[in-house]
Amino acid sequence: MKKPGLKLLAAAACVLSGCASYIQGVSQVITFDIDPPEAVCAVNIENSARESVSGKHNQLEVLKGRDDIVLNCIAYGYESKVFKVSQSIAPLGLLSIPLDLGMTDLMTGAMFQYPERVSIVLRKETAK
Repeated sequence: MKKPGLKLLAAAACVLSGCASYIQGVSQVITFDIDPPEAVCAVNIENSARESVSGKHNQLEVLKGRDDIVLNCIAYGYESKVFKVSQSIAPLGLLSIPLDLGMTDLMTGAMFQYPERVSIVLRKETAK
């Protein structure tokens, strides 16, 4: 026997308790497409341990939040470059705004999301 009230109760609980926090979680994996593959990018996120990504180790799990991710990328024979990865508001994060003003998802960082893939291309150094 189906219980239609159960779906309504689950939806209400999701919205009341932070829908994005519950369904999408408070962390995500970002894949970096890095050219050249030997480039190494130091990752700097506010209040996080120092990490790095490269063409060979190109995935990074990050906590969602309001902070931008700053990557300082270098490779021999290429110009170094700083990249900034900004977040946007997750669509599910918007669902909790009518009832709790999005406070739960805002506090956990789940209201935000980073792009799933980030492309980083360094330019070859020019002869001087």
